[in-house]
Amino acid sequence: MKKPWGVWLTDGFVIALTAPALQWRRETSADRDFLLRLFIAIRGPEFKELPDILRLSLLEQQFCMQWSSYLNRYSNDGFGILEHHGETIGKLYLAEDQTGIHIVDIALLPEWQNRGFGTSVLKHLCDLAAQNGSTLTLSVFASNPALSLYHRIGFREIAQSAGYLQMQWHPYSAQPHSENTALSSPDVP
Repeated sequence: MKKPWGVWLTDGFVIALTAPALQWRRETSADRDFLLRLFIAIRGPEFKELPDILRLSLLEQQFCMQWSSYLNRYSNDGFGILEHHGETIGKLYLAEDQTGIHIVDIALLPEWQNRGFGTSVLKHLCDLAAQNGSTLTLSVFASNPALSLYHRIGFREIAQSAGYLQMQWHPYSAQPHSENTALSSPDVP
């Protein structure tokens, strides 16, 4: 029996790693300062040549525009925060459609990158999609270093536009990931 994605998005999920647990929870208004800090940490290096006051102003404007764009395009039911032992380390925005889940945005603070957390999150989502017979989709800038991770997980490029690649993971065309992750999710009847 298929488990509705909406239940996973509402209840959140826990990803049990060989290292301590990583958890996804719904975003709240109290997370806004963290989200701005995350955005600046991720996008700031692109504007390192600008004076600090101009760079920070520009990044804050871009953050507000991105947030507004996400709210106009998606329900924020799937907008969540990634925590490691209660410490906020990143975000994961998901949107449900007829075929599965679209990964709207995934980002980790730089000090939490390249430590297996993004891989664990993506493998967990792939396992949930496989359980539901659903697909996962995402859009990534063609020069994003995470592109190699997406390929490794089994995402395939399905389209390209304006420098972005649209990618899809389908349970019948990708390798299973459950052997590499121990997962814990709320039981759904």
